[in-house]
Amino acid sequence: MTDDELARPPAFARTSPAGDWVASRYDDVQAILADGRFGVPEAGPPGAVGTISWLRASVSRFANGAEHQRRRARAVAELRPLHPHQLRRAAARRANTAIRQTARPGSRLDVMALLARRVPMAAMAAALGIARAEDAADAVIRIAPGYFPGADAAAQRVAGTATAQLVIMLGLDDDSGPARHGAARAARWALTSPRRAPAPPGPAPALRGLAVTPPGPAPASPSPAAGSVGSLAAPAGPLTASVSSSGQPVSSSGRADAPAGLDAALPADLDVIVARIALMVQGCDATAGLIGNALHFLQDGGPEVANWPTATVLDEVLRHRPVVRASGRIAREPVTVLGHQVHPGDRVRCDIQAASTDPAAPSTSNYPAPNFDRSRTNPACTGPAAAELGAASEPGPGEAGPANLTFGYGVRPCPGRPQALALATGVIDAVRGNCAFLPGQRVEYEPDQPLRIPLRLDVALR
Repeated sequence: MTDDELARPPAFARTSPAGDWVASRYDDVQAILADGRFGVPEAGPPGAVGTISWLRASVSRFANGAEHQRRRARAVAELRPLHPHQLRRAAARRANTAIRQTARPGSRLDVMALLARRVPMAAMAAALGIARAEDAADAVIRIAPGYFPGADAAAQRVAGTATAQLVIMLGLDDDSGPARHGAARAARWALTSPRRAPAPPGPAPALRGLAVTPPGPAPASPSPAAGSVGSLAAPAGPLTASVSSSGQPVSSSGRADAPAGLDAALPADLDVIVARIALMVQGCDATAGLIGNALHFLQDGGPEVANWPTATVLDEVLRHRPVVRASGRIAREPVTVLGHQVHPGDRVRCDIQAASTDPAAPSTSNYPAPNFDRSRTNPACTGPAAAELGAASEPGPGEAGPANLTFGYGVRPCPGRPQALALATGVIDAVRGNCAFLPGQRVEYEPDQPLRIPLRLDVALR
């Protein structure tokens, strides 16, 4: 066995006779992700329109086969007009404004709370044509911790309410059409008022913002950083939409359901609303992690990396500090992998972190270490981040992709890779232009999460 083989992650194997399979080597992970016989766990039965269970059952993330491709195509169509250069500039403008309005020279600010989620999501919402971009960003930040099945029950309840509010923003904010004015008003009233019987006469009250807090103690969140971001907005008063433990709004009769009239009031094509919500929610924490990891790298990288272009920094952290630690798949039919028989229903854990640092993985970084050569202080931008910041769409299945696996591979590559890199670049550039790093500052990461996200990262305003 060669030294290179000894340094590689373990080969494809099972954790125990009845346990999950684990793929840790770069080529093994690629093979699993590119094989259509492996799918993702599907969402449970859908709830009424506007519930978190409805959202899960409607997005491409929890679908397989032809339905996944159809929903994914809708998301790609929504992304196509969003050019990375425009998103980068929008994110930089918002981040510059937020930094200057929040801190004074010499004072510290927490990038994860102030910028990492809120700025990219507001820029994305505005680019998608959502009039109340800041409110939409608040809603997305509240949905993200409860989006995946099995999330904390309190997080799912908050996510359920925020989903209904975001659906209204995307589908009902323009209720000038006489055919749906009455249904829109009733749906708004059901979401924004305490438990009352009929809607009152006159115009319905507008939603007053989405930084809402349930009565009593704040619910625990599996994403503390997300909670801290939401706390920056002015509170909009008590949470008024009652929700069930599954995250579905509850009617006055106690039945888990969407507000009366919500589905009738929405446009006929719900696919657009679903696609836009999914693009933002699925990008929220991942983009925040990318920003935090890059800034942590710059904080402790020393003067040698201070002049690296942001695109080169992103290439480095995508390879050696990937945001996505692992990705799961389920065998949908019998598959033989490296001589092992994987049966239908068997779960496979793709260890993205191990595969990304596998010595056999092709390097797209200028510094293929982890202990890279710091002697070149201004390397050329030649990696995928640099290339894709000018791209308008992502490679399709089967097309050449980056060596790192953070943005997926094969059957389910992330459709918003260029846009996410652009949004992250805008925020990082704003921080680098306005703030000083605090070398040696301890940075804690969110525990037991599939994503690598700093809990807090302070910088000092210059």
